[in-house]
Amino acid sequence: MKRKFLWMVLITQALAIIVLVFRPTLFFSESLSTVAETSKSVSPKEAAEPKEKEDSERPTSMTLQMHISLAAQKASDIRVERLSVAEASFETAAWGVVLPTSGLTEARMKLDQVQQELTQMSLLVDRAQQEFDRQSTLWRDGANVAKKTVDQAKHDLDEAEQKRKAARSARETLRDTVRAEWGNDVLNALEDGKGGGLASVLSGQSRLLLIAEGHSVEATVALAEHPEVKMKALRLGPAPQAEPGTGHATWFWLAPAEQLRTGQRVRLISGSIKQASKVRIPESAVVWQAGQSWIFIQTDTEQFERKAVRLGLPVPGGWQLEGEIPVGTAVVTQGAQLLLSEESRTQIRNENGD
Repeated sequence: MKRKFLWMVLITQALAIIVLVFRPTLFFSESLSTVAETSKSVSPKEAAEPKEKEDSERPTSMTLQMHISLAAQKASDIRVERLSVAEASFETAAWGVVLPTSGLTEARMKLDQVQQELTQMSLLVDRAQQEFDRQSTLWRDGANVAKKTVDQAKHDLDEAEQKRKAARSARETLRDTVRAEWGNDVLNALEDGKGGGLASVLSGQSRLLLIAEGHSVEATVALAEHPEVKMKALRLGPAPQAEPGTGHATWFWLAPAEQLRTGQRVRLISGSIKQASKVRIPESAVVWQAGQSWIFIQTDTEQFERKAVRLGLPVPGGWQLEGEIPVGTAVVTQGAQLLLSEESRTQIRNENGD
């Protein structure tokens, strides 16, 4: 028993020595592990840099190739239709305003006034010329006419010619002003003794309209606030003003005055124009995301691709496409929204690393 007890003491001491010897080594190993982990840790800024780099390396295109088996297509009732051609027609329309007639009346009065003054000055010149010719003839024939009388007649003639020249200049200045404001066609009508094309406006039977459209000679005008009120309109001629805000060229139009008031907005409808044939996209094929219209194109039996499109004029059951998608392209016409939802879920799973 005594011997066993000695052995137990020796073994206990030996274990204590082993623990004392190896404990620093174990602690050092743990420290190394901690240092190694610390050396691998990075600052938040450094940690964000690889992610930013990874994000920058991601393709910016939102188009995603999707693989959907035939069985899945059948189960989801996904249907495909090949694009065809469609023609669209629309009414070309332009906006305008009813102009006040006071400016035309005032311009007409001023033009009449300067024309009358010019006519009077011309008559004065004619009389002065006749008097000068008579006095000159008498003086040359030796009649009892003093040279002073001939000189006075010549002075009166020169003075009358200066007045006529001033009257003609005043008329041309006024004509230039009216032409700049109303255009040459309106100026010619105002100078016409019978009013020309503006006779009905000056008499109050018609109103003058300013509209950003002049390709047609005759058209229909509708009130902006009451589209059901329509009337015929005749083009008078080009206007010198550009349309405010757009810079488009404008024209003067004449329309019956019964239901038109100064300042009213009007819509001119020139008629129906058929557009060139374009590819038609069915309404059921278009899905919307972030304000953009998209379609899913079938690139292979089990492959689909989302593509952004620009929609043009409406046609029965859809739109014309503004772009270079050829006729015969296979697009999803049933299940497009389902594909968009599936694509979004796939992107979310990829971003989360699932």
